Amino acid sequence: MSRPRASLTVLAALLLALLPAISAPGSESEDYKIIARLMKEGAYQTALAQGRSYLSAYAQGGHRARVAGWVGAALLKEGDAEGALPLLTEALAGLPPKEAEDLALRKAQAEEALGRHDAALATLRAFRPATEGQRAEVLRTQAAAYKALGNTEAWADAAGSIPAKAATPADRFESGQALLALGQDAKAVPVLLKVLEEEALGSDDARKARIGAASALYRLKRYGEAVETLAP
Repeated sequence: MSRPRASLTVLAALLLALLPAISAPGSESEDYKIIARLMKEGAYQTALAQGRSYLSAYAQGGHRARVAGWVGAALLKEGDAEGALPLLTEALAGLPPKEAEDLALRKAQAEEALGRHDAALATLRAFRPATEGQRAEVLRTQAAAYKALGNTEAWADAAGSIPAKAATPADRFESGQALLALGQDAKAVPVLLKVLEEEALGSDDARKARIGAASALYRLKRYGEAVETLAP
């Protein structure tokens, strides 16, 4: 009588072993839904952790490209451009253009952060900003790349083209510095003086803006204003 019981025990063990395999096809979709819900609710840190787990678990997951884009963008926001770039590249390759949203912009920003200036510029050529904010981000990234490549005219053009409503004091500082580098003192002075009035720069950049504005004023023979600008 013990043999049938033993057979039943073995059969039960086999069924239990098969259960994960039977339920696995649905688990990828469920895990994706959890991540999507967390993103919608604004629980980004939890979504990032879940997204990383998803990417580790599902090498061929049906929603992998979208999750890779989410995780890549989140890593870039945290300053991990090296970790973000391959995921953003994967997402762009796997998603239809309409679903890629601003991932090309994020990829370009990751490339620029890693010093891949030419690659960043090439990526941005294929991106069409949909909003003024995106256009500002594109121009900032282009300005940084052109500056690093030594293309001063393109640096000045990009930095100076950022829409006024979206421009920050840091953007105006970059524009002023580029104009100084081009020798366009008359254009640089009002930009740098506005930045100094805003008092929003760090101490090092504020010092550079003050010296740059004063030097430009001196070259323009506006000596009194130059002295006043240097005054604390």
